[in-house]
Amino acid sequence: MEHFAWSSPIAVYDSEGRGYLILGDNDGFLTLLDGLTGTVLHSLPLLYNIEASPALFGNTLVLGVRGTKIHGIELE
Repeated sequence: MEHFAWSSPIAVYDSEGRGYLILGDNDGFLTLLDGLTGTVLHSLPLLYNIEASPALFGNTLVLGVRGTKIHGIELE
């Protein structure tokens, strides 16, 4: 089965202005991509189908997944 996303990615920036994209997929993986090259930098398995677009509040990434669960992930 191929990975696909129902949600939109979110763009985030570090303190030096470097951009990244965060994308959730149907297999429950949250993936961090380099904003310039698209290179996968990290992938976090959440084990739930990610159906909602992530939102960022301060340095906390919030996303909804199937099964009416909400995850909060602190970004460094």
